[in-house]
Amino acid sequence: MSRRRTMLLLVAGALLGAGAVSARIERHWLLLDGSDWQRFNGAEREAWTQGFLAGHAVGRLPDSVARDTLASAAELARGRQDGTLALPFASPVYTARLGDYYRWENHLAHPLWRGLLNVHAELRR
Repeated sequence: MSRRRTMLLLVAGALLGAGAVSARIERHWLLLDGSDWQRFNGAEREAWTQGFLAGHAVGRLPDSVARDTLASAAELARGRQDGTLALPFASPVYTARLGDYYRWENHLAHPLWRGLLNVHAELRR
């Protein structure tokens, strides 16, 4: 094997390794967009949606309630039962509608959080 060929193989291997490492680095959740949604499998899509809905609901709790986990659980259960959660639809509804939303190429660049809020606005109309 020539010296030049050995060097080319070493460089190619290093570049391939660097690409594999960068592919494993997770993007910040604020940067996830429609292209990420399309790569997610069904379970990943549902998990993302459920996590977003849970985070949104907990994030809207008043500080006085959020400091107490039992009070938080009671308030969230009450909001679910009364239909007063800000994002009240079941996660499969949002997941399915996000799938429709990201079929449009002009939506692919939209971050997932924006897509979900746009879908919610459409559901409320």
